[in-house]
Amino acid sequence: MHEREHAAVFEQVTVLNLFDERAFDLFGGAEALDDLDAVGDASQLQVRHRRALARVDIFCLQDNGQFAVKIEHIAFADRACNNLSQRASPFLESLSQQGPLARLTPRISFNLMPVHTPTRPRGQPLHDKCCHSHHQFYSVRAQIMTVPDQNTPWWDPARHQDRRGPLLFRNDAKAAIRAYFAAEGFTEVDTGCLQVSPGNETHLHAFKTNLLGTDERAQPLYLHTSPEFSCKKLLAAGETKIFTFAPVFRNRERGALHHPEFTMLEWYRANEPVEAIMTDCVRIVQLMANAPKWNWRGTTCNAASEPARLTMRDVFQSHLGFDLGDSLANPTTPDRDLMATQATNAGVRVSDDDIWSDIFSRCLLTIEPEIWNSDAVRESKSDSFRPIFLEGYPAPEAPLAEPDDADPRFAKRFEMFACGIELANGYGELTDAALLRQRLEAEMDEKERIYGERYPLDEDFLAASAAMPPASGCALGFDRLVMLATRSDRIDQVLWTPMPDELAANTQTET
Repeated sequence: MHEREHAAVFEQVTVLNLFDERAFDLFGGAEALDDLDAVGDASQLQVRHRRALARVDIFCLQDNGQFAVKIEHIAFADRACNNLSQRASPFLESLSQQGPLARLTPRISFNLMPVHTPTRPRGQPLHDKCCHSHHQFYSVRAQIMTVPDQNTPWWDPARHQDRRGPLLFRNDAKAAIRAYFAAEGFTEVDTGCLQVSPGNETHLHAFKTNLLGTDERAQPLYLHTSPEFSCKKLLAAGETKIFTFAPVFRNRERGALHHPEFTMLEWYRANEPVEAIMTDCVRIVQLMANAPKWNWRGTTCNAASEPARLTMRDVFQSHLGFDLGDSLANPTTPDRDLMATQATNAGVRVSDDDIWSDIFSRCLLTIEPEIWNSDAVRESKSDSFRPIFLEGYPAPEAPLAEPDDADPRFAKRFEMFACGIELANGYGELTDAALLRQRLEAEMDEKERIYGERYPLDEDFLAASAAMPPASGCALGFDRLVMLATRSDRIDQVLWTPMPDELAANTQTET
């Protein structure tokens, strides 16, 4: 069929309901179309200067010839079809009251009207004029919101309208998480963005500025890369359960999963084990799982499932064939040469100037696709996968984490993944100030070796860490969580005011 004919399809074919694809799974997903036979399809439609609409498929209900239109997985067919005229309008109105995912539906506006449509024998082409009997059906005139050219700024009204559904979901998600923490007895805190030290991880880069005094002398300050130091000072002050939605800033980062300014959800439980934090992670993800099947670039995750729990040591043994603990006899100075030999034998490329941490990272990057798609993670009889907790990081890769009581070569650190994306990073907090200083100095030595710069230590934080109670904490990428829950492709699609695209064009973009 041609474009002009397709325009007529939306007025003549019986359509029961249409939804945004990201709300599709909430209302039955592909199962809602199980009893429908495809009777026609269309290539993309072009509307003005906007981008093309999606593929259009016309379906016929096998039993009685009713039709539905599916626009690239956007249809939900109510096969019962009883009293449709009475039920359809209230049903569509009720979507705005059914939680965060209802925010995603307004891309299509509806005008429901009764029409007399020929009853068509099964398999007969849609445009065949040999149908003689008539039956009462309902047609939907659908005004479809098209996607504007991405070269337009985010504040362009058409582009903003396309972005608005996920942004409203973001607000609802934040409210739901706040309600969860309130029920758990947490206090929400706000942490200052300007800090003496931005954080002391080797590969994180900060934005630097100067604080000018009345005497015009400049004191260097940084926008923090995490609210961690401030939160731990609050624990030392006597707080026991705290959380924050903190704006954080990281330089040299821009891509589908990175943005120079983003929101970190960070929380801490004093005198509670790291397992309590892992439980929080599961519950927060499941709060966002009204449409449980998340998909990002071809990887599907059932966010409602209990996560698989894998240890770093086990995945290295399973996928690379060597024991990660062999080179960690002394966690402070791991055996680089032994690790290099083991990695090379496993087929991982190692460079002469790689230190132990470089080799570890390259090994992990090599096996990550296998981990996300392994039988240990796959749901039975399904093409989707569970979220993952990857636990037991090597001590050299967890400078702020407490060593594992049973095996100090490894730390009480975990990361949570969904659709192959890191969502959260948590651990039992190290409170040994002397050891913290040693580890953070080592991180800055390595940063200076690689990048030619180092950041100061926060002496106030080191003093407070000695006064901290035992605690566990976690940092979760809130924007990534919203991105997955709304089936967006990039986190800047779920930021209300992302960095202007012309600036992004001048930064490195990941693929």
